[in-house]
Amino acid sequence: MSKVKVQSAPQSTPQSAPQGALQSAPIDISFYTENQIKVIKFLITNKEKDIINTKNIYNNTKIAIKTIRKILSRFREINLITDFKRSKVGQVSGFEYQLNEKLCKKIFKKEVKIPEVLPENKTIKHYTYGEMNTGYYVVKSNKLLEARYKLTLQEKRILLDMISKIQRDDDELCVYRFDAKYLADLTGVKIDGLYKELKLITRRLLKRTLDIHETDEVLQVNWLASAHYKHKKGYVELEFSTKLRPYLLGLKELYKSYQLKNVINLNSFYSIRIYELLKQYEQTDRKSRTFDVEEFKDILKIPKGYKYNNVKKLIINAQQELAEKTDLLFSLTEKKKRQRVVSITFYIEKKGKEIEYENQNNLPSKESELDTLLSIVLEGHREKQSINKLLKESLKNHDVKYIKRNIEYANEQVKDQRKYKTYLDKALKGDWGLDLSEEKSRETKQNLKKQQNEDNKKLVEKLKKEFQNFKDTKRKEAEKNLSETEFDLLKEEFLSNANNIVNNYYKKDGFDSFIVKSSLHVFLEKKFLKSDELDFVKFADSKGYKVIKNRYGDYII
Repeated sequence: MSKVKVQSAPQSTPQSAPQGALQSAPIDISFYTENQIKVIKFLITNKEKDIINTKNIYNNTKIAIKTIRKILSRFREINLITDFKRSKVGQVSGFEYQLNEKLCKKIFKKEVKIPEVLPENKTIKHYTYGEMNTGYYVVKSNKLLEARYKLTLQEKRILLDMISKIQRDDDELCVYRFDAKYLADLTGVKIDGLYKELKLITRRLLKRTLDIHETDEVLQVNWLASAHYKHKKGYVELEFSTKLRPYLLGLKELYKSYQLKNVINLNSFYSIRIYELLKQYEQTDRKSRTFDVEEFKDILKIPKGYKYNNVKKLIINAQQELAEKTDLLFSLTEKKKRQRVVSITFYIEKKGKEIEYENQNNLPSKESELDTLLSIVLEGHREKQSINKLLKESLKNHDVKYIKRNIEYANEQVKDQRKYKTYLDKALKGDWGLDLSEEKSRETKQNLKKQQNEDNKKLVEKLKKEFQNFKDTKRKEAEKNLSETEFDLLKEEFLSNANNIVNNYYKKDGFDSFIVKSSLHVFLEKKFLKSDELDFVKFADSKGYKVIKNRYGDYII
Protein backbone atom coordinates (compact mmCIF):
# COMPACT_ATOMS: atom_id res chain seq x y z
CA MET A 1 0.00 0.00 0.00
CA SER A 2 1.24 3.47 -0.88
CA LYS A 3 1.40 6.41 1.48
CA VAL A 4 -0.64 9.37 0.26
CA LYS A 5 -1.06 12.67 2.11
CA VAL A 6 -4.05 14.87 1.38
CA GLN A 7 -4.35 18.46 2.55
CA SER A 8 -7.89 19.06 3.77
CA ALA A 9 -9.87 20.69 6.56
CA PRO A 10 -13.05 18.86 7.52
CA GLN A 11 -15.04 20.29 10.42
CA SER A 12 -15.20 17.16 12.55
CA THR A 13 -12.41 14.94 13.91
CA PRO A 14 -12.14 11.85 11.73
CA GLN A 15 -13.18 8.50 13.11
CA SER A 16 -11.71 5.13 12.26
CA ALA A 17 -13.35 3.32 9.36
CA PRO A 18 -16.33 1.15 10.40
CA GLN A 19 -15.85 -2.60 10.67
CA GLY A 20 -17.15 -4.53 7.64
CA ALA A 21 -16.98 -1.47 5.38
CA LEU A 22 -15.02 -3.43 2.79
CA GLN A 23 -17.97 -5.74 2.20
CA SER A 24 -20.29 -2.75 1.60
CA ALA A 25 -18.10 -1.14 -1.10
CA PRO A 26 -19.72 -1.77 -4.53
CA ILE A 27 -17.42 -3.53 -7.00
CA ASP A 28 -19.40 -2.42 -10.07
CA ILE A 29 -18.05 0.93 -11.29
CA SER A 30 -21.53 2.02 -12.38
CA PHE A 31 -22.36 2.60 -8.67
CA TYR A 32 -19.89 5.51 -8.51
CA THR A 33 -20.48 9.09 -9.64
CA GLU A 34 -18.41 10.67 -12.40
CA ASN A 35 -16.60 12.91 -9.88
CA GLN A 36 -15.79 9.96 -7.61
CA ILE A 37 -14.30 8.09 -10.57
CA LYS A 38 -12.18 11.12 -11.52
CA VAL A 39 -10.77 11.45 -7.99
CA ILE A 40 -9.91 7.80 -7.49
CA LYS A 41 -8.32 7.58 -10.96
CA PHE A 42 -6.19 10.59 -10.10
CA LEU A 43 -5.08 9.02 -6.80
CA ILE A 44 -4.19 5.73 -8.48
CA THR A 45 -2.22 7.26 -11.36
CA ASN A 46 -0.33 9.60 -8.99
CA LYS A 47 0.26 7.13 -6.16
CA GLU A 48 4.05 7.48 -6.34
CA LYS A 49 3.97 11.14 -5.25
CA ASP A 50 4.86 11.96 -1.64
CA ILE A 51 2.09 14.53 -1.08
CA ILE A 52 -1.19 14.97 -2.91
CA ASN A 53 -3.50 17.66 -1.55
CA THR A 54 -6.93 18.87 -2.51
CA LYS A 55 -5.40 21.61 -4.63
CA ASN A 56 -3.60 18.98 -6.74
CA ILE A 57 -6.83 17.10 -7.22
CA TYR A 58 -8.76 20.28 -8.07
CA ASN A 59 -6.15 21.40 -10.64
CA ASN A 60 -6.40 18.06 -12.45
CA THR A 61 -10.13 17.32 -12.15
CA LYS A 62 -11.69 20.82 -11.79
CA ILE A 63 -13.99 19.41 -9.08
CA ALA A 64 -14.93 21.85 -6.31
CA ILE A 65 -12.78 21.57 -3.14
CA LYS A 66 -15.88 21.01 -1.00
CA THR A 67 -16.96 18.12 -3.24
CA ILE A 68 -13.46 16.60 -3.15
CA ARG A 69 -13.56 16.54 0.68
CA LYS A 70 -16.94 14.81 0.63
CA ILE A 71 -15.65 12.24 -1.86
CA LEU A 72 -12.56 11.49 0.26
CA SER A 73 -14.78 11.10 3.32
CA ARG A 74 -17.02 8.68 1.39
CA PHE A 75 -13.98 6.65 0.24
CA ARG A 76 -12.88 6.34 3.89
CA GLU A 77 -16.29 5.01 4.85
CA ILE A 78 -16.23 2.23 2.23
CA ASN A 79 -12.55 1.45 2.92
CA LEU A 80 -11.14 2.61 -0.42
CA ILE A 81 -8.75 4.66 1.71
CA THR A 82 -7.66 3.48 5.18
CA ASP A 83 -5.70 4.60 8.27
CA PHE A 84 -7.24 8.06 7.97
CA LYS A 85 -5.56 10.45 10.45
CA ARG A 86 -4.33 14.00 10.84
CA SER A 87 -0.78 14.77 9.74
CA LYS A 88 1.57 17.68 9.18
CA VAL A 89 4.47 17.88 6.75
CA GLY A 90 6.50 21.04 7.20
CA GLN A 91 4.01 23.92 7.07
CA VAL A 92 1.32 21.83 5.34
CA SER A 93 -1.44 20.41 7.53
CA GLY A 94 -3.74 17.73 6.23
CA PHE A 95 -4.56 14.06 6.47
CA GLU A 96 -2.49 10.95 5.90
CA TYR A 97 -4.03 7.70 4.66
CA GLN A 98 -3.26 4.51 2.79
CA LEU A 99 -4.84 3.61 -0.52
CA ASN A 100 -6.56 0.23 -0.62
CA GLU A 101 -5.01 -0.73 -3.94
CA LYS A 102 -6.40 -4.27 -3.97
CA LEU A 103 -9.97 -3.03 -3.81
CA CYS A 104 -9.25 -0.20 -6.29
CA LYS A 105 -7.94 -2.66 -8.84
CA LYS A 106 -11.10 -4.77 -8.56
CA ILE A 107 -13.33 -1.75 -9.17
CA PHE A 108 -11.23 0.11 -11.75
CA LYS A 109 -9.31 -2.72 -13.40
CA LYS A 110 -10.68 -1.86 -16.88
CA GLU A 111 -11.01 1.88 -16.54
CA VAL A 112 -7.75 3.03 -14.95
CA LYS A 113 -4.81 3.09 -17.35
CA ILE A 114 -1.48 4.67 -16.64
CA PRO A 115 -0.88 6.93 -19.67
CA GLU A 116 1.99 5.94 -21.94
CA VAL A 117 4.86 8.39 -21.43
CA LEU A 118 6.41 9.69 -24.63
CA PRO A 119 10.20 9.18 -24.57
CA GLU A 120 12.05 12.45 -24.11
CA ASN A 121 14.04 11.94 -27.31
CA LYS A 122 10.94 11.30 -29.44
CA THR A 123 11.06 13.69 -32.38
CA ILE A 124 7.99 15.88 -32.86
CA LYS A 125 7.54 17.34 -36.33
CA HIS A 126 5.24 20.36 -36.40
CA TYR A 127 3.37 21.43 -39.54
CA THR A 128 1.29 24.60 -39.89
CA TYR A 129 -1.22 25.80 -42.47
CA GLY A 130 0.33 26.25 -45.92
CA GLU A 131 3.30 23.91 -45.31
CA MET A 132 2.03 20.88 -47.21
CA ASN A 133 4.51 19.64 -49.83
CA THR A 134 2.86 17.40 -52.42
CA GLY A 135 6.23 16.78 -54.04
CA TYR A 136 7.20 14.48 -51.16
CA TYR A 137 7.13 10.73 -51.72
CA VAL A 138 4.83 8.14 -50.18
CA VAL A 139 6.98 5.03 -49.62
CA LYS A 140 5.45 1.72 -48.49
CA SER A 141 6.49 -1.89 -48.47
CA ASN A 142 4.62 -4.13 -50.88
CA LYS A 143 3.01 -5.95 -47.94
CA LEU A 144 1.55 -2.68 -46.66
CA LEU A 145 0.35 -1.70 -50.14
CA GLU A 146 -1.58 -4.98 -50.38
CA ALA A 147 -2.94 -4.86 -46.81
CA ARG A 148 -6.69 -5.16 -46.27
CA TYR A 149 -8.34 -2.09 -44.73
CA LYS A 150 -11.14 0.43 -45.19
CA LEU A 151 -10.85 4.16 -44.55
CA THR A 152 -12.76 7.28 -45.39
CA LEU A 153 -11.20 9.62 -47.95
CA GLN A 154 -10.33 12.11 -45.19
CA GLU A 155 -8.60 9.43 -43.08
CA LYS A 156 -6.67 8.14 -46.09
CA ARG A 157 -5.40 11.64 -46.92
CA ILE A 158 -4.15 12.17 -43.36
CA LEU A 159 -2.23 8.86 -43.35
CA LEU A 160 -0.72 9.49 -46.80
CA ASP A 161 0.46 12.94 -45.73
CA MET A 162 2.05 11.47 -42.59
CA ILE A 163 3.83 8.74 -44.59
CA SER A 164 5.14 11.30 -47.08
CA LYS A 165 6.91 13.10 -44.22
CA ILE A 166 9.02 10.04 -43.30
CA GLN A 167 12.62 10.62 -44.32
CA ARG A 168 14.94 8.05 -45.86
CA ASP A 169 17.35 8.02 -42.93
CA ASP A 170 14.72 8.01 -40.16
CA ASP A 171 15.35 5.11 -37.78
CA GLU A 172 12.31 5.74 -35.57
CA LEU A 173 8.71 6.75 -36.23
CA CYS A 174 8.10 10.36 -35.25
CA VAL A 175 5.17 12.17 -33.69
CA TYR A 176 3.48 14.45 -36.24
CA ARG A 177 1.95 17.63 -34.88
CA PHE A 178 -0.57 19.25 -37.24
CA ASP A 179 -2.25 22.61 -36.72
CA ALA A 180 -6.02 22.26 -36.97
CA LYS A 181 -6.13 24.50 -40.06
CA TYR A 182 -3.50 22.31 -41.76
CA LEU A 183 -5.72 19.24 -41.30
CA ALA A 184 -8.80 21.23 -42.33
CA ASP A 185 -7.10 22.13 -45.61
CA LEU A 186 -5.93 18.53 -46.07
CA THR A 187 -9.31 16.93 -45.37
CA GLY A 188 -11.61 19.62 -46.79
CA VAL A 189 -13.34 20.27 -43.45
CA LYS A 190 -15.12 23.63 -43.31
CA ILE A 191 -14.01 26.28 -40.80
CA ASP A 192 -17.47 26.18 -39.17
CA GLY A 193 -17.37 23.30 -36.68
CA LEU A 194 -13.69 22.69 -37.51
CA TYR A 195 -12.51 21.43 -34.12
CA LYS A 196 -15.52 19.19 -33.52
CA GLU A 197 -15.23 17.56 -36.94
CA LEU A 198 -11.46 17.02 -36.70
CA LYS A 199 -11.88 15.43 -33.28
CA LEU A 200 -14.36 12.95 -34.77
CA ILE A 201 -12.03 12.18 -37.69
CA THR A 202 -8.99 11.50 -35.48
CA ARG A 203 -11.09 9.47 -33.03
CA ARG A 204 -12.33 7.23 -35.86
CA LEU A 205 -8.84 6.97 -37.31
CA LEU A 206 -7.48 5.80 -33.95
CA LYS A 207 -9.84 2.82 -34.13
CA ARG A 208 -9.03 1.85 -37.73
CA THR A 209 -7.21 -1.46 -38.20
CA LEU A 210 -5.56 -3.19 -41.15
CA ASP A 211 -4.67 -6.80 -41.96
CA ILE A 212 -1.14 -7.33 -43.28
CA HIS A 213 -0.72 -10.75 -44.89
CA GLU A 214 2.68 -12.39 -44.35
CA THR A 215 3.66 -15.97 -45.22
CA ASP A 216 1.35 -18.25 -43.19
CA GLU A 217 0.30 -15.43 -40.87
CA VAL A 218 -1.75 -12.23 -40.68
CA LEU A 219 -0.82 -9.17 -38.63
CA GLN A 220 -3.84 -7.20 -37.39
CA VAL A 221 -2.76 -3.75 -36.22
CA ASN A 222 -4.07 -0.23 -35.67
CA TRP A 223 -2.78 2.50 -37.95
CA LEU A 224 -2.14 4.87 -35.05
CA ALA A 225 -0.65 4.37 -31.59
CA SER A 226 -2.08 7.65 -30.34
CA ALA A 227 -4.03 10.74 -31.33
CA HIS A 228 -3.49 13.62 -28.90
CA TYR A 229 -6.00 16.39 -29.57
CA LYS A 230 -5.05 19.71 -27.91
CA HIS A 231 -8.07 21.92 -28.44
CA LYS A 232 -6.81 25.05 -26.68
CA LYS A 233 -3.48 24.99 -28.49
CA GLY A 234 -5.17 24.28 -31.81
CA TYR A 235 -3.23 21.21 -32.91
CA VAL A 236 -3.35 17.41 -33.07
CA GLU A 237 -0.44 15.01 -32.48
CA LEU A 238 -0.60 11.73 -34.37
CA GLU A 239 1.78 8.77 -34.07
CA PHE A 240 1.96 5.59 -36.14
CA SER A 241 1.78 2.23 -34.41
CA THR A 242 5.30 0.87 -33.80
CA LYS A 243 4.19 -2.42 -35.40
CA LEU A 244 4.20 -0.58 -38.77
CA ARG A 245 7.88 0.31 -38.44
CA PRO A 246 9.24 -2.49 -40.72
CA TYR A 247 6.69 -1.55 -43.41
CA LEU A 248 7.59 2.18 -43.45
CA LEU A 249 11.24 2.58 -42.37
CA GLY A 250 14.57 1.42 -43.81
CA LEU A 251 13.01 0.02 -46.98
CA LYS A 252 15.68 -1.16 -49.44
CA GLU A 253 13.73 -3.79 -51.39
CA LEU A 254 10.16 -4.92 -52.04
CA TYR A 255 8.68 -1.45 -51.76
CA LYS A 256 7.00 1.10 -54.00
CA SER A 257 7.11 4.90 -53.99
CA TYR A 258 5.03 7.60 -55.63
CA GLN A 259 4.64 11.34 -55.23
CA LEU A 260 1.90 12.57 -52.93
CA LYS A 261 0.62 14.98 -55.62
CA ASN A 262 -0.61 12.00 -57.66
CA VAL A 263 -3.20 10.93 -55.10
CA ILE A 264 -3.91 13.76 -52.67
CA ASN A 265 -6.54 15.32 -54.95
CA LEU A 266 -8.34 12.09 -55.85
CA ASN A 267 -11.93 12.18 -54.64
CA SER A 268 -12.39 8.52 -53.77
CA PHE A 269 -10.68 6.14 -51.34
CA TYR A 270 -11.10 3.39 -53.95
CA SER A 271 -9.39 5.50 -56.64
CA ILE A 272 -6.34 5.90 -54.38
CA ARG A 273 -6.21 2.19 -53.56
CA ILE A 274 -6.50 1.19 -57.23
CA TYR A 275 -3.71 3.64 -58.07
CA GLU A 276 -1.46 2.07 -55.40
CA LEU A 277 -2.16 -1.49 -56.54
CA LEU A 278 -1.42 -0.64 -60.18
CA LYS A 279 1.65 1.45 -59.34
CA GLN A 280 3.27 -1.72 -57.98
CA TYR A 281 3.13 -3.31 -61.44
CA GLU A 282 3.84 -0.35 -63.73
CA GLN A 283 7.46 -1.42 -64.32
CA THR A 284 6.87 -5.14 -64.82
CA ASP A 285 7.39 -6.66 -68.27
CA ARG A 286 3.70 -7.22 -68.86
CA LYS A 287 2.63 -3.89 -67.35
CA SER A 288 -0.61 -5.53 -66.25
CA ARG A 289 -2.18 -6.92 -63.11
CA THR A 290 -4.92 -9.54 -62.78
CA PHE A 291 -7.24 -10.04 -59.81
CA ASP A 292 -9.93 -12.55 -59.06
CA VAL A 293 -13.05 -10.44 -58.47
CA GLU A 294 -13.47 -11.75 -54.92
CA GLU A 295 -9.79 -11.14 -54.15
CA PHE A 296 -10.09 -7.58 -55.50
CA LYS A 297 -13.14 -6.93 -53.31
CA ASP A 298 -11.30 -8.35 -50.28
CA ILE A 299 -8.22 -6.13 -50.76
CA LEU A 300 -10.36 -3.01 -51.12
CA LYS A 301 -12.75 -4.15 -48.36
CA ILE A 302 -15.74 -3.91 -50.68
CA PRO A 303 -18.73 -5.64 -49.04
CA LYS A 304 -19.19 -9.23 -50.23
CA GLY A 305 -22.80 -8.59 -51.23
CA TYR A 306 -21.69 -5.85 -53.63
CA LYS A 307 -22.56 -6.89 -57.19
CA TYR A 308 -19.89 -6.75 -59.90
CA ASN A 309 -21.76 -4.02 -61.80
CA ASN A 310 -21.34 -1.75 -58.78
CA VAL A 311 -17.67 -2.73 -58.44
CA LYS A 312 -17.15 -1.85 -62.10
CA LYS A 313 -18.62 1.62 -61.50
CA LEU A 314 -15.94 2.20 -58.86
CA ILE A 315 -13.27 1.06 -61.34
CA ILE A 316 -14.59 3.29 -64.16
CA ASN A 317 -14.67 6.26 -61.79
CA ALA A 318 -11.06 5.50 -60.79
CA GLN A 319 -10.08 5.17 -64.46
CA GLN A 320 -11.39 8.66 -65.20
CA GLU A 321 -9.80 10.19 -62.08
CA LEU A 322 -6.40 8.58 -62.64
CA ALA A 323 -6.33 9.70 -66.27
CA GLU A 324 -7.12 13.28 -65.26
CA LYS A 325 -5.03 13.71 -62.08
CA THR A 326 -2.21 11.13 -61.89
CA ASP A 327 0.75 9.75 -63.84
CA LEU A 328 -1.05 6.48 -64.69
CA LEU A 329 -3.59 5.34 -67.27
CA PHE A 330 -5.21 1.93 -67.44
CA SER A 331 -7.62 -0.14 -69.51
CA LEU A 332 -9.62 -3.15 -68.34
CA THR A 333 -10.57 -6.58 -69.62
CA GLU A 334 -12.87 -9.12 -67.99
CA LYS A 335 -12.80 -12.91 -67.93
CA LYS A 336 -16.20 -14.60 -67.66
CA LYS A 337 -17.25 -18.05 -66.58
CA ARG A 338 -20.86 -19.04 -67.23
CA GLN A 339 -21.87 -15.44 -67.94
CA ARG A 340 -20.30 -14.29 -64.66
CA VAL A 341 -17.16 -12.12 -64.43
CA VAL A 342 -14.61 -14.06 -62.36
CA SER A 343 -11.41 -12.06 -62.93
CA ILE A 344 -10.31 -8.65 -64.20
CA THR A 345 -7.03 -7.54 -65.77
CA PHE A 346 -5.71 -3.99 -65.61
CA TYR A 347 -3.35 -2.88 -68.40
CA ILE A 348 -1.12 -0.10 -67.10
CA GLU A 349 0.34 2.79 -69.06
CA LYS A 350 2.65 5.41 -67.56
CA LYS A 351 1.87 9.04 -68.31
CA GLY A 352 4.71 11.58 -68.09
CA LYS A 353 7.98 11.23 -66.21
CA GLU A 354 8.53 11.11 -62.47
CA ILE A 355 11.81 11.45 -60.54
CA GLU A 356 12.65 8.10 -59.02
CA TYR A 357 12.49 8.01 -55.22
CA GLU A 358 16.10 6.83 -54.99
CA ASN A 359 17.25 9.93 -56.90
CA GLN A 360 14.90 12.55 -55.51
CA ASN A 361 16.30 15.03 -53.01
CA ASN A 362 13.29 16.63 -51.34
CA LEU A 363 13.60 14.39 -48.28
CA PRO A 364 16.84 15.65 -46.72
CA SER A 365 19.29 13.51 -44.78
CA LYS A 366 20.43 14.49 -41.29
CA GLU A 367 23.70 15.77 -42.79
CA SER A 368 21.91 18.05 -45.26
CA GLU A 369 19.62 19.25 -42.47
CA LEU A 370 22.65 20.18 -40.40
CA ASP A 371 24.17 22.05 -43.35
CA THR A 372 20.89 23.92 -43.84
CA LEU A 373 20.82 24.97 -40.18
CA LEU A 374 24.49 26.00 -40.15
CA SER A 375 23.87 28.21 -43.17
CA ILE A 376 21.52 30.44 -41.12
CA VAL A 377 23.77 30.62 -38.05
CA LEU A 378 25.43 34.04 -37.68
CA GLU A 379 28.61 34.39 -39.71
CA GLY A 380 31.66 33.82 -37.55
CA HIS A 381 30.00 31.01 -35.58
CA ARG A 382 29.27 28.52 -38.40
CA GLU A 383 32.66 26.80 -38.28
CA LYS A 384 32.73 26.43 -34.50
CA GLN A 385 32.65 22.83 -33.27
CA SER A 386 30.57 23.83 -30.23
CA ILE A 387 27.78 25.17 -32.48
CA ASN A 388 28.02 22.09 -34.72
CA LYS A 389 27.71 19.78 -31.72
CA LEU A 390 24.81 21.80 -30.25
CA LEU A 391 22.81 21.56 -33.47
CA LYS A 392 23.53 17.83 -33.87
CA GLU A 393 22.21 17.17 -30.36
CA SER A 394 19.15 19.30 -31.02
CA LEU A 395 18.38 17.40 -34.25
CA LYS A 396 17.99 14.22 -32.18
CA ASN A 397 15.02 15.69 -30.31
CA HIS A 398 13.54 18.34 -32.61
CA ASP A 399 12.71 18.88 -36.25
CA VAL A 400 14.38 21.43 -38.51
CA LYS A 401 11.54 23.93 -38.16
CA TYR A 402 11.88 24.02 -34.35
CA ILE A 403 15.65 24.57 -34.49
CA LYS A 404 15.47 27.09 -37.35
CA ARG A 405 13.09 29.43 -35.54
CA ASN A 406 15.31 29.45 -32.45
CA ILE A 407 18.45 30.14 -34.51
CA GLU A 408 16.64 33.06 -36.14
CA TYR A 409 15.52 34.29 -32.73
CA ALA A 410 19.08 34.12 -31.35
CA ASN A 411 20.39 35.92 -34.45
CA GLU A 412 17.99 38.82 -33.87
CA GLN A 413 18.11 39.06 -30.10
CA VAL A 414 21.70 38.34 -29.01
CA LYS A 415 23.66 41.52 -28.22
CA ASP A 416 27.00 40.15 -27.10
CA GLN A 417 28.49 37.95 -29.87
CA ARG A 418 30.73 36.24 -27.31
CA LYS A 419 27.63 34.77 -25.65
CA TYR A 420 26.01 33.58 -28.90
CA LYS A 421 26.41 29.86 -28.21
CA THR A 422 25.03 30.16 -24.66
CA TYR A 423 22.11 32.26 -25.85
CA LEU A 424 21.32 29.83 -28.67
CA ASP A 425 21.49 26.87 -26.29
CA LYS A 426 18.94 28.49 -23.94
CA ALA A 427 16.71 29.45 -26.87
CA LEU A 428 16.69 25.83 -28.13
CA LYS A 429 15.89 24.43 -24.67
CA GLY A 430 13.11 26.95 -23.95
CA ASP A 431 11.82 27.34 -27.53
CA TRP A 432 12.18 31.11 -27.21
CA GLY A 433 11.71 31.55 -30.93
CA LEU A 434 8.15 30.21 -30.90
CA ASP A 435 6.46 33.59 -30.36
CA LEU A 436 8.55 35.27 -33.04
CA SER A 437 7.84 32.40 -35.43
CA GLU A 438 4.10 32.55 -34.75
CA GLU A 439 4.09 36.31 -35.32
CA LYS A 440 5.80 35.85 -38.68
CA SER A 441 3.44 32.99 -39.47
CA ARG A 442 0.44 35.22 -38.74
CA GLU A 443 1.81 37.91 -41.05
CA THR A 444 2.39 35.29 -43.76
CA LYS A 445 -1.14 33.92 -43.33
CA GLN A 446 -2.62 37.41 -43.46
CA ASN A 447 -0.72 38.19 -46.65
CA LEU A 448 -1.71 34.82 -48.08
CA LYS A 449 -5.36 35.42 -47.20
CA LYS A 450 -5.23 38.90 -48.72
CA GLN A 451 -3.73 37.48 -51.92
CA GLN A 452 -6.35 34.71 -52.00
CA ASN A 453 -9.14 37.28 -51.63
CA GLU A 454 -7.73 39.31 -54.51
CA ASP A 455 -7.38 36.19 -56.66
CA ASN A 456 -10.96 35.22 -55.76
CA LYS A 457 -12.27 38.63 -56.81
CA LYS A 458 -10.46 38.42 -60.15
CA LEU A 459 -11.81 34.92 -60.73
CA VAL A 460 -15.39 36.00 -59.88
CA GLU A 461 -15.10 38.94 -62.31
CA LYS A 462 -13.81 36.59 -65.00
CA LEU A 463 -16.72 34.20 -64.40
CA LYS A 464 -19.19 37.09 -64.54
CA LYS A 465 -17.84 38.14 -67.95
CA GLU A 466 -18.09 34.56 -69.21
CA PHE A 467 -21.65 34.38 -67.81
CA GLN A 468 -22.64 37.60 -69.58
CA ASN A 469 -21.13 36.35 -72.85
CA PHE A 470 -23.10 33.13 -72.44
CA LYS A 471 -26.37 35.07 -71.93
CA ASP A 472 -25.61 37.42 -74.84
CA THR A 473 -25.03 34.47 -77.16
CA LYS A 474 -28.28 32.80 -76.10
CA ARG A 475 -30.23 36.08 -76.47
CA LYS A 476 -28.84 36.82 -79.94
CA GLU A 477 -29.67 33.30 -81.13
CA ALA A 478 -33.28 33.81 -79.97
CA GLU A 479 -33.48 37.27 -81.60
CA LYS A 480 -32.49 35.81 -85.00
CA ASN A 481 -35.58 33.61 -84.93
CA LEU A 482 -37.91 36.61 -84.39
CA SER A 483 -39.64 38.52 -87.16
CA GLU A 484 -39.36 42.30 -87.22
CA THR A 485 -42.97 42.62 -86.04
CA GLU A 486 -42.42 40.21 -83.12
CA PHE A 487 -39.32 42.12 -82.08
CA ASP A 488 -41.20 45.46 -82.20
CA LEU A 489 -43.98 44.02 -80.03
CA LEU A 490 -41.40 42.91 -77.46
CA LYS A 491 -39.86 46.40 -77.45
CA GLU A 492 -43.30 47.92 -76.81
CA GLU A 493 -43.87 45.47 -73.94
CA PHE A 494 -40.46 46.39 -72.53
CA LEU A 495 -41.16 50.14 -72.63
CA SER A 496 -44.61 49.74 -71.06
CA ASN A 497 -43.01 47.95 -68.08
CA ALA A 498 -39.86 50.11 -67.84
CA ASN A 499 -39.35 52.53 -64.97
CA ASN A 500 -39.30 56.33 -65.32
CA ILE A 501 -35.51 56.56 -65.56
CA VAL A 502 -35.39 54.19 -68.55
CA ASN A 503 -38.34 55.97 -70.22
CA ASN A 504 -36.67 59.37 -69.82
CA TYR A 505 -33.48 58.08 -71.47
CA TYR A 506 -35.60 56.53 -74.22
CA LYS A 507 -37.34 59.87 -74.93
CA LYS A 508 -33.93 61.55 -75.16
CA ASP A 509 -31.82 59.00 -77.14
CA GLY A 510 -34.16 56.14 -78.07
CA PHE A 511 -32.68 52.64 -78.17
CA ASP A 512 -29.23 54.13 -78.80
CA SER A 513 -29.05 54.97 -75.07
CA PHE A 514 -26.74 52.58 -73.19
CA ILE A 515 -29.15 52.46 -70.22
CA VAL A 516 -32.12 51.63 -72.46
CA LYS A 517 -30.20 49.06 -74.51
CA SER A 518 -28.83 47.28 -71.38
CA SER A 519 -32.26 47.18 -69.77
CA LEU A 520 -33.77 45.77 -72.98
CA HIS A 521 -31.16 43.00 -73.04
CA VAL A 522 -32.01 42.03 -69.45
CA PHE A 523 -35.71 41.99 -70.35
CA LEU A 524 -35.09 39.76 -73.40
CA GLU A 525 -32.85 37.39 -71.43
CA LYS A 526 -35.69 36.79 -68.98
CA LYS A 527 -37.99 36.11 -71.92
CA PHE A 528 -35.76 33.72 -73.83
CA LEU A 529 -33.55 31.96 -71.25
CA LYS A 530 -34.55 29.28 -68.77
CA SER A 531 -34.33 30.03 -65.04
CA ASP A 532 -31.24 27.75 -64.67
CA GLU A 533 -29.51 29.64 -67.49
CA LEU A 534 -30.03 32.93 -65.61
CA ASP A 535 -28.51 31.58 -62.39
CA PHE A 536 -24.87 32.71 -61.99
CA VAL A 537 -24.23 30.22 -59.16
CA LYS A 538 -25.29 27.28 -61.35
CA PHE A 539 -23.24 28.62 -64.25
CA ALA A 540 -20.13 28.78 -62.01
CA ASP A 541 -20.87 25.26 -60.77
CA SER A 542 -20.92 24.00 -64.37
CA LYS A 543 -17.42 25.46 -64.73
CA GLY A 544 -16.22 23.61 -61.60
CA TYR A 545 -16.43 26.51 -59.11
CA LYS A 546 -18.58 26.66 -55.99
CA VAL A 547 -19.85 30.24 -55.67
CA ILE A 548 -21.93 31.61 -52.79
CA LYS A 549 -23.21 35.01 -51.74
CA ASN A 550 -21.81 36.49 -48.54
CA ARG A 551 -23.82 38.60 -46.11
CA TYR A 552 -22.91 41.76 -48.07
CA GLY A 553 -24.42 40.37 -51.27
CA ASP A 554 -21.06 39.78 -52.98
CA TYR A 555 -20.21 36.55 -54.75
CA ILE A 556 -17.26 34.61 -53.33
CA ILE A 557 -15.63 31.31 -54.26
